[in-house]
Formats: sequence, C-alpha cells, structure tokens
Amino acid sequence: MSNGKWWEKTVEYKFVADAAVNGLMDFVAPLSGRHERTAGDAVFGVDAKLVLVEFKATFADVASEETLFEAYGEAQEALQHYTHHFVVYGTLCSGEVPDLELIAERYFVRETEQPALELLGRGVSKQIFDQYLEALSQFKEEDGRAKGKGHVSPAAMSTVIGVSNGRVVGVMSLHDYAPSLAPAPTLSQVPTPTYRPRGPGG
Repeated sequence: MSNGKWWEKTVEYKFVADAAVNGLMDFVAPLSGRHERTAGDAVFGVDAKLVLVEFKATFADVASEETLFEAYGEAQEALQHYTHHFVVYGTLCSGEVPDLELIAERYFVRETEQPALELLGRGVSKQIFDQYLEALSQFKEEDGRAKGKGHVSPAAMSTVIGVSNGRVVGVMSLHDYAPSLAPAPTLSQVPTPTYRPRGPGG
C-alpha cells in the first residue's frame, strides 16, 4: 500500500495476516478415505462452519457486485436472511501512522459494518451453505462476465472460509468448492502466431 492506494489482493492478504496475528488460523490436515465428500469437506473437515467472502479494495468497489446478477433486487429479497455471506473491503484510518482497517458487511444487507474478523463467528453448516449456493447461482449472470462489463467469473473471485471453534481451518475459491455451481471462467481461444521462415531476400 503506497500513497494511500491498495488493491483487492491487499485486502485479502491483510485479512489472512490479521487472522494469523490474532491466532485465528488453524490449518489442519483433512480427514481422508470418504469418496463421496465434496472438495469442501476434504479441505475443511465435516464439522467446519462455512462463510463466503467477496474481497473488494474499497467501499466504492462494493457496488460492482450488483452487476453480477440478472436481477439484483430479486436476489437481495430472496437471500438477505442468510447471514454467512460477506463483502470485506479496506478503509484508511488516519492517525500518527495511517493503517488499513478491514470492514465486513453482509452481502445483501448493507450498512451492517463490523470488523472483518468478526465474520469468522458467522459460519453455517455445509448443508445450509450448499442450499445458499444453489439459490445464489440461480440469480447470477450465466456467463460470469456481468453484462459485458469485463468481470472475472464471480466463482473465481469468491472465497469460501472454513471455521471450526472460531479458527480458520481452510480457505478455497468458490469454484474449487462447488465446480458444478460455480464453473471456471471460459477463455476464448486466441490464434497463436506461427513462424514462417523466409528465404534470402524475402
């Protein structure tokens, strides 16, 4: 962060660093041997609670989330009662030494500001989390490009955090957690230039 400028990744890394400094990181080896598990079970363990986080650089960037939906208002009305989906952004606190403070707001209920690490206490069971993802996917733009506005797939930008006893036990992208509900972005094939040697004088 230089000259009061920071990026989305700055916020994401600071969230992880703050959790580590506060003793809230507890990565553990996954349980093994159960073939029917989803990727989320393998990373988080079956008893972990799950939260979904969208990282944004600043509060001004939060509004861009609305462009990811066909009808944001309908999605908001249908899903606002879920309390485990958050947007986390940074704000510069003035003082002797300026510091980047992370704020969390519930995804569909704005003006619910809280310190970002408090969201770790809002995890839900895998069953509720998966029901929410299914409902959320029904409202998202189909191609993930948000009406041609150049967005990366929402699945690539969303982070699933596993929490057990108030400590982070795993982190993964939404696409890795639920690839069928959050497919990877599709890339258009770009022709590769070919080298054609030329003879003398050509």
